[in-house]
Amino acid sequence: VKELSIGQMARLNGLSEQTLRLYDKAGLFSPMYRDAENGYRYYSRRQLSTAYLISDLRDLGVGLEEIKRYAGERSPQQMLALFGEQDKRIQAEMNRLRAMRELMRLRADMAAEALRHEDGTLLLAEKEREPIFLGPPLERGTPEDDGLLQTYEAAAGQGVNLSFPLGAVMA
Repeated sequence: VKELSIGQMARLNGLSEQTLRLYDKAGLFSPMYRDAENGYRYYSRRQLSTAYLISDLRDLGVGLEEIKRYAGERSPQQMLALFGEQDKRIQAEMNRLRAMRELMRLRADMAAEALRHEDGTLLLAEKEREPIFLGPPLERGTPEDDGLLQTYEAAAGQGVNLSFPLGAVMA
């Protein structure tokens, strides 16, 4: 079996030599052998696939302890369970990013619309139907800031994304 130095292993899988030393120290990924005279670490080519797997799992945000646990009980069932968990996490992050993108586009559209009109003009626009959040009725004479705060508190209590712009419905 051809041996790979720590530098060669690092270059081949994109992990730094320092990271490989850390993984060895943590008992996660150890070299095939270590030279007794100089302490140099040597890996086998067969270890490349394991290094790639660890690197991929780290890229997915899997912690070292979880990878170590998985490596100790490595089986197709464990792999399916681990990847299933990661798929759910990735999907949740994609949903979060989609919502952020939608909000960013909405705010950009509002800014672009504002630039098309003179300051101080009233714009009445008919919009496509969309879900809205109606806050609780406010007592007459409630100061504007208090009413705004009550509306935000009610929205937060209902799990409404408070990043979206606040508007008014006129009948």
